[in-house]
Amino acid sequence: MRWTSPQRVEAVPLGRTTVDRLAPWIIVPMAYLATLALAASLAAADAAGAWQAALDGRVTVQLPLAGGDRGAVVDAAVAALEALPGVRAARALTAEEVTRLLEPWLGPEEAAALAELPPPTLIDVTLEAGGAADAAVLEVAVAEAVPGATVAEHASWLTPVRDLAATVRLVAWLVLGLATGAAAATVVAVTSAELTMHRGVVELLHALGATDGYVAGLFQRHALVMGAFGGAVGLALAVATLVALGWATGDAALPEVGLGVPAWLALALVPPAAAGLAMLTARLTVLKVLARWP
Repeated sequence: MRWTSPQRVEAVPLGRTTVDRLAPWIIVPMAYLATLALAASLAAADAAGAWQAALDGRVTVQLPLAGGDRGAVVDAAVAALEALPGVRAARALTAEEVTRLLEPWLGPEEAAALAELPPPTLIDVTLEAGGAADAAVLEVAVAEAVPGATVAEHASWLTPVRDLAATVRLVAWLVLGLATGAAAATVVAVTSAELTMHRGVVELLHALGATDGYVAGLFQRHALVMGAFGGAVGLALAVATLVALGWATGDAALPEVGLGVPAWLALALVPPAAAGLAMLTARLTVLKVLARWP
């Protein structure tokens, strides 16, 4: 018959030493770093995907600055582009649209100052999916209508953006792995110390018929609470940091990067993940130590 006690939690007086009381607060910074690393990875992936979706299949044609009938030059270029197979639409950007494109990179004041100068003439070209048109074909066609026109393919400068996002994700996952490993090591150290400290009580429980699984259950429930507390506090601090960063960079000349609802739901899993990690680590630690006891 399996032995049970009416006071399972108090069978071993856990959580009463200084080290044990400090353990949850040691997990807090690890959960904090893990949350920020996860947020960075998700934000980088979302940003790269959003930029790819917004610019995929689109190119920009820049016409040379010239006097005379500028409208006729633009109309000739648009007509040449729309006549090409594989081009779905071609539209010249207004001066206000060009200024808005420059604002995130130059700042409102600098962009407004440039607005007083003749703006570059840009044509936004949307290509059909799987169409025959590419940057080289477009450049030849538009050069026949407007000599000196150039074509900028967005995919060419999206490559370093994707590489940067991949690097950010790699570093974030390394930080997440290190934080997870450090948290597990903390639980192992605290659990081993507590088990050694209460060895006499544990041996008495064994003499009364308690199994190793029962003893491990006492420690794993204690570790569960410890991990949940550290994960919750770490998550709260990380969310406050992310909100503060968003507020501080709200007006900065940076591309918009944010977290969507799925990303926030993933961050909300940090406390239960920390609790589960602590519980599993504590149980395995206790079972391993008890297996070595005579």
